Amino acid sequence: MHQNTHWDTVSSAACRDLVATCRSLGLMSQRKLDALGLDDPESVDPNIRIPESTLVALWQALEAAGKGPGIGLEVGQTINPAAKGLLASWVSQASNLREALTIFIQNIALMNPSESWTFTEHAGTCLLTFRLDQNKGYPDIAIERSMSAMTAWARALSNHNFPIREAGFIFAEPEYSEPFKSIFCEQLVFNADENYVRFDAALLSLPIVSSSELLKILIEKQARQSLKALQKSTPIEQKVQTHIRERFASGKAVTISTVCSDLAMSRQTLYRQLKQQETDFQSLVEAVRKREALALIQAGIDASAISLSLGYKDTSSFYKAFKRWFGTTPKAYSAEIS
Repeated sequence: MHQNTHWDTVSSAACRDLVATCRSLGLMSQRKLDALGLDDPESVDPNIRIPESTLVALWQALEAAGKGPGIGLEVGQTINPAAKGLLASWVSQASNLREALTIFIQNIALMNPSESWTFTEHAGTCLLTFRLDQNKGYPDIAIERSMSAMTAWARALSNHNFPIREAGFIFAEPEYSEPFKSIFCEQLVFNADENYVRFDAALLSLPIVSSSELLKILIEKQARQSLKALQKSTPIEQKVQTHIRERFASGKAVTISTVCSDLAMSRQTLYRQLKQQETDFQSLVEAVRKREALALIQAGIDASAISLSLGYKDTSSFYKAFKRWFGTTPKAYSAEIS
C-alpha cells in the first residue's frame, strides 16, 4: 500500500482556509465537508499536514457543487486570519512586499509543493507567474483562487489598492469575466501560456502593516524546522531542479559535480536515483531552462541576457534551444506577446 510522504501532503492551513471559507459563504454543506473527512477548521494544528488528495477532493467537490460563477475568485478574496499557517504567518511579518513575496516563493513547499511561483523585473515592471500541477486533479477554479488570493494578500498586507496592469490565465475565457476585471484589471489574457500578473515593480517596496522583526525571527525558526522535515522526503528530481534554478539565479555554473556536492552524494547514486524516476541530469537542466526562458522572455528580457543567465556558451545556442522548444525565435515570440 502506498504511504503518504511529506511531498504528498499540504499544510492543514491550505485546506483549513478553504473549508472555513466554503462554510462561511455557504458554498458546501456540512455533510459534504464531513464526507471528505475534514475536521473543524478552528481545531486543526497549523503544523499538521494532510494528504494532498484531500485538498484536491475538496476542490473537485466544490466545482461539482456549482453554486455560481467565480467561486474560486471569491474564495481567494476571502482572507481568514484564524486560518493562517506557518508560511502566511511568516510572510505577514516581512518588512515589505518584496521580502514577503520572496519568502512566499522560496518556501511554498510549506503550504503546497504542487504550487510554483516566480517573479522577474524589467524596465520598472514585475511579472509574477504561477503554476499548479493540474495532473494532480486540480480544477481551473483552484488556479482562480490562488491568483485571486495573491492580489488579496498583497492588498491586505500593504493596505494599498495594488493595481494590476495585466493578468493572464492558461484556461479559456469563462462566461463570467466581470469578477476577473474587478479583482485584477481590464487587460485580461485567457488561453495564455502561463498564469501571470504584471504590475509596477515599485509596488514591491510597499511596507507590510503587520511587520514585526521579532515575530519574523521566531516564526522563521519554526518554519525552517518544518522545511527540513519536508526536504528529507523531497523527490530527488525536485532537489536537483531547485539546485539548478538557484545556480542560474546566482550566476554560477551548473554541473553534475555541483549537484553532487550540494546534495552530498556520489555521481553513481545521483544517476541511479534519477533513473528510477525515468529522467537524467541533462533533461532536468533542459526543463529548468525552458521554464525560465519563457518567464524571462515574457518579462521583456533581452535574448542575450537570458542566454547568459541560463548558462549558454553563446546566444546562438540559446536561439536554437528556444526554437526547438517553442517552434519560433525569441524575437518572434516577443513580438507576438507584445
